[in-house]
Amino acid sequence: MKIKNLSVVILLCISATIFIFSGCSEKKQSVPSTTTAPTVKPYQATTQEIPSNNTANTAKFGASGASQEKQLTLEKMITYAIQDEFLARAEYEHIINKYGDVKPFANIIKAEESHIAMLKPLFGKYNFSVPVDNAKDHLITPTDIKESLKTGVQAEIDNIAMYERFLKEPLNDDVKAVFTELLNASKNHLEAFQKNLNK
Repeated sequence: MKIKNLSVVILLCISATIFIFSGCSEKKQSVPSTTTAPTVKPYQATTQEIPSNNTANTAKFGASGASQEKQLTLEKMITYAIQDEFLARAEYEHIINKYGDVKPFANIIKAEESHIAMLKPLFGKYNFSVPVDNAKDHLITPTDIKESLKTGVQAEIDNIAMYERFLKEPLNDDVKAVFTELLNASKNHLEAFQKNLNK
């Protein structure tokens, strides 16, 4: 009797299982898709998303960096100033090494040394660190003498604009005197480059 009851229970279990699975399979229907999946284009980074190390560095260096700086401080101003003088010296030295002792580069490079010497005491006086001279990382290589002169013209124009902006800020007399002298020197350099370019 026990065996007979057990057989009935097993049969009932098997029947219930078959019923459940058959019901599930009947409910499965293929639903036609009325929408197509959007085409996904492969990701391509734009030039703005791939920063060039050299471009990024140059943007924060010297007169170029100063032109983009929104909040000037004394430390930032004298840092940008000496970086730009480092850059002028390195650029003119690079041109002399490539094309020889050409005017006015041979004369102006000596002036750049004195400009750097004028700025360095300001760092000590106001307890700022003199930045590392890595101007060689930002050099332009002109293709000939004419391009070199054009490079000099643009460098001095940028330098003048930088000092003119700095002199609009509230400055101590010593800093103002240095910036004014460097501004006037750059105007003379610009005139010399333009004169040689026009020959």
